[in-house]
Amino acid sequence: MRLILMTATLTLFIGCSDSLPQLLDFGPGEDQAMLDGQITLDTAPPVDGPSPDATPMDGGIDANSADATVDSASVDSTVDTVLVCPTGSCKEGADCLTEKTVSCDTDPNRPAHAEDVPENVTVQCQANGTFQAPSFCAWNCSDSYCLHNLLCVQNITALCDTQNNNPANSHDLQVNVTLACQDDGSFPDAAPCAWECDANYVLDTTSSTCLASPTCPDGGDLNLDVDSNGTPDCEENMLTNGQFARDTIGWTWSVNSNTVTWRDEDAEGTSNSGSVSVSELSYGAGGYVNGPAQCVLLDADTTYTMWGKFYIPSGQAGGSPRAGFGIFLYSTDNCLGTIASIATSPDWSSPTDSWVPKQHSFTNTTAKSARIRLNVVNPAGTTAALYIYYDSMLLHP
Repeated sequence: MRLILMTATLTLFIGCSDSLPQLLDFGPGEDQAMLDGQITLDTAPPVDGPSPDATPMDGGIDANSADATVDSASVDSTVDTVLVCPTGSCKEGADCLTEKTVSCDTDPNRPAHAEDVPENVTVQCQANGTFQAPSFCAWNCSDSYCLHNLLCVQNITALCDTQNNNPANSHDLQVNVTLACQDDGSFPDAAPCAWECDANYVLDTTSSTCLASPTCPDGGDLNLDVDSNGTPDCEENMLTNGQFARDTIGWTWSVNSNTVTWRDEDAEGTSNSGSVSVSELSYGAGGYVNGPAQCVLLDADTTYTMWGKFYIPSGQAGGSPRAGFGIFLYSTDNCLGTIASIATSPDWSSPTDSWVPKQHSFTNTTAKSARIRLNVVNPAGTTAALYIYYDSMLLHP
């Protein structure tokens, strides 16, 4: 041991093995140096022989003696103690540790309505002398909340279950349903979707199957084929209620210009269907045209054909009306705004007192919709309201 005493200063070296911490006691302002595995704390170079200013420490210790020892009781109690840990260990209080056990840390990405799962984790000492950060805690959703898409929620919206064993010739009525979180932290399965029979099929309540319907969805004759193309009209008709089977639903008109009534006389002679009677209320010198109508959507660059039957009763007091198909094209998809073009059929006034089949084709270039009207034309000089019957109306490309 090398002990150097300067004026009012104590320099002390205590050797330590690599496996133990090194305790260095030194006074303020002293230089530190590491030489040959030893620490020498000096404020001036050593001198040979006794220092002229050196005096023995209290207790009679000769500072130059090879057998010098230090009485710990004689060391000034104000001397600071610094713990220096060897490489691979970190200072933890009065100890040097290579690892320690701590509580896990809260995950900053933990969603709302979630709680940590407490857990102790081991952290290692790093090369820079500090312990690594603890890993994040696992978390669970709070009571009454369930995990969904990494969020803790109480309710979710899901599509009803289409695996509902619906019969052939039927389709699901797909709707969204609300599912509430259960006590076990899961959501229940969605309820099965309701279903209904396809068009032209009806439900047999006894067998819960869908059977072919004897009528169209609007009540018309399922087998009626006005254009004789082998396809039933109700499968290809763009018009609603073209057969006027039970009523005039699907058709609209101006009550100031027309009287439109359903009648139980059918152009095809079907007992469970009917037709419509249309009267034009305006008459006089100029002539007037009006009738019930409905709006249909069109495809561009497509040719359409309209079929139908009319019946003009003879002997009307006001004169003889003319029938026709009014077709008005629009650039909008709802038959509103300015009429882009007109593709109305010719007028027909004969024969009378019988059902007369007629057809009329038109080509659409760019229009998006068309208003289809069943015309009643009151010629100039008509002296009273005139009327016409219509039935079996069909429109398709």
